[in-house]
Amino acid sequence: MLIGMILGVVTAQAGTIVSTFGPGNSYNTGTGLSLGQGAFSGNGGYSDAFEFVPVAAGFVDKVRLAITYIYQPPTSTGSNQLNVWLMADNSGSPGAILESYLFTGPSGSTSQTIATFNSVTHPFLAAGTHFRLGAGPVDLLNSWYSWNNNDQSIFGFYAQKIGTGSWGPGISCRPSNP
Repeated sequence: MLIGMILGVVTAQAGTIVSTFGPGNSYNTGTGLSLGQGAFSGNGGYSDAFEFVPVAAGFVDKVRLAITYIYQPPTSTGSNQLNVWLMADNSGSPGAILESYLFTGPSGSTSQTIATFNSVTHPFLAAGTHFRLGAGPVDLLNSWYSWNNNDQSIFGFYAQKIGTGSWGPGISCRPSNP
């Protein structure tokens, strides 16, 4: 399945090292990859991790991604918290977590935003090296987030896992991020 990838923006102290946002931080506000939704989907809930390769080396300053929290009773009424992970790449799969972030959105209603996470540990990302940016709701069963697609027709590889299972491969249009 090919859909718009939603990577986002990863910035270093020297500037942007990877981005899938369009001009003026544009992104596709109507589509994205579902995160969580385990109870609705009849499984353990979805987490996704997108591969990216920095165009320049640098220490991470912040990470941004376009997300939508979807509040839809009775199936999607869980926590409004989303885990976000900056990860190493392990032979084409998500590897060790280099830094993690927690997003808390408004509760009780659907909301869309560009979430910004300031780095605390400032991991170094080498140019030309594969990394992953991943996300999954704290409540994988009852929460539903959409990681919004980019609007630039940028495609890339991602991995998906259900519940606490193993990461599996996929290809998608990248989300709007770093």
